[in-house]
Amino acid sequence: MQIIRKTDIALIAFFIACAIALIFIFFLAHPVSASAQVIVTVDGAQYLALDLHSGHRHIEIHSAGGINEIVIEGGMVRMHTADCPDQLCVHQMPITRGFQSIVCLPNRVLIELRNVAADDGIDGWIR
Repeated sequence: MQIIRKTDIALIAFFIACAIALIFIFFLAHPVSASAQVIVTVDGAQYLALDLHSGHRHIEIHSAGGINEIVIEGGMVRMHTADCPDQLCVHQMPITRGFQSIVCLPNRVLIELRNVAADDGIDGWIR
């Protein structure tokens, strides 16, 4: 009786290759441009938009859920403090690439990085 067959090894190798490809696409395929912006949304409405490369900044965000403080420095954004009970947003890694985000669900705050370009070739998004 054989425990691991050749097909099992091939299947495991296939899943490892898929995982590596997804990691590459997610972490490396969306670099942030020099004109990237930090978009902060509170309760579904845009609260502010700032240049990612504008220097070191501390910004306090007041919402109906509470107060959050974000820090923009060195081409990255992180949630510095939040008065939410779970603190998941504070413990999240800083975001540095396009299409990454930090979310504070109790306070309904969303922080995203977006590349700003004059013409990106996209006419619109279909949801």
